[in-house]
Amino acid sequence: MKIQFDSLNEIISMDGHGAYVWLAVVVSLAILVALLVSPLRSHAQTLNQLRRQLERHAEPPAKQRDD
Repeated sequence: MKIQFDSLNEIISMDGHGAYVWLAVVVSLAILVALLVSPLRSHAQTLNQLRRQLERHAEPPAKQRDD
């Protein structure tokens, strides 16, 4: 297996194409992270809403005083 680049600087610059390549890598990783985080946050929000609804419905009704 032959290494294509001799230094870290060559890996970063990639013969003048580095800006495009690394921008594509960063954008792709950002999208993947967003696709992982978004459902987790939505799930947590749904669980919190359900917990609040259960707490609200589980409270005993207030007693009415007969005056």
